[in-house]
Amino acid sequence: MSVTTDLTSKLASSHFIISRLFFWARRHRLASDNSAIGKAVLRQNFIEKDRREDEDIIRHFAAKAWMPYTVLIQISRRCNLRCSMCGWTAWGRNKGFMSLELYKRVLSELKINNVKTVGLTNPQGEPFLSPHAEDCIKIALDEGFHVTTNTNCTPLGAKNIKVICEAARSGRFDIQASFSGFDKESHERIYVGSKFEDTSRKLADLNAALLAEGLEDVLTVNGITMDASTTQKHVDYLAELGIDPARVRISNPDNFAGIVEVGDKQNSVGVFSFKKDLDVRSLRLCNMIVTQMLVYDDGKVSACACRDSEGVMEIGDLSKESLADIRKGARFQAMIKAFMDRNLEGMTLCQKCDIPFGDSYSPVLSEGAAFEKYKRVGLDSETS
Repeated sequence: MSVTTDLTSKLASSHFIISRLFFWARRHRLASDNSAIGKAVLRQNFIEKDRREDEDIIRHFAAKAWMPYTVLIQISRRCNLRCSMCGWTAWGRNKGFMSLELYKRVLSELKINNVKTVGLTNPQGEPFLSPHAEDCIKIALDEGFHVTTNTNCTPLGAKNIKVICEAARSGRFDIQASFSGFDKESHERIYVGSKFEDTSRKLADLNAALLAEGLEDVLTVNGITMDASTTQKHVDYLAELGIDPARVRISNPDNFAGIVEVGDKQNSVGVFSFKKDLDVRSLRLCNMIVTQMLVYDDGKVSACACRDSEGVMEIGDLSKESLADIRKGARFQAMIKAFMDRNLEGMTLCQKCDIPFGDSYSPVLSEGAAFEKYKRVGLDSETS
């Protein structure tokens, strides 16, 4: 790097840091002013900031042909639980597995378009209930993809733990366990259908197997609580199971596209949410629809990777169309435009969802250092 380039880079970085410091200083000064004028000014600051950041994101993804960083693949549509923070009441069917033939076609499209990360997770379905789970993980790893998946821990018998350990040895595999609770009542109230003692043992067995091979860093635990005051109890219980708090995150849930009433009714935007500052935060471009994409078990594609179980935001069919045509197509581009126009009329799934308002996700109550690898910050979110 030349001296001039290095100096320009440092000046740009300094300008960015200073501008952010002024922005946050002004925000916190105005936050203490509960007057209508103070809130109006603060809201306008956020509108301007969010608009600039969204325009940067649009330019970035347009330059890379709108390809997402991660494509989520629904290898299993079936789930064996009815979790309280999940949108299961909207499910039209609770069965179905992606065929290996279709799965290989999906991977082929991703490879052609240089998508490097495959997520075997989705708005509905426990991945390890698929009879093809082992094959799906192995095929994707053999094709050079980085593979991420999650589990509600109930299917973690000896066979699946062996599959996970083998995948972990590749160096291109991560798994997030969805688990919270510190006793029978607190766990089974959230993970309805799970048995606290049994599921705790299975999670502990997985952790022990990974620890024995020095592979424990591939496992993180994502927990949900409605009561922030119990956060440390969740973390402490997981520590009793042998799981380092550095690999644990406990959060409030989002409202699952308005299906689940969580937190309080935020009258300024008309949605339920645990987010506290929505009266001064604006609607913005949804992070999920640009960075990710979902392929259902039948090959159809949704723009919403994490909250659309019913194909409300369907944008194509990867069993018949190319990934490039789908992402550049009229349906997907119209959704991007709707967010940039700040007008979600006709986008029923998004209208009641709290994710696009303000910061992307609900409040994180406790987060270990291991979650740095999952963070999606601005344009620095591409995995190599």
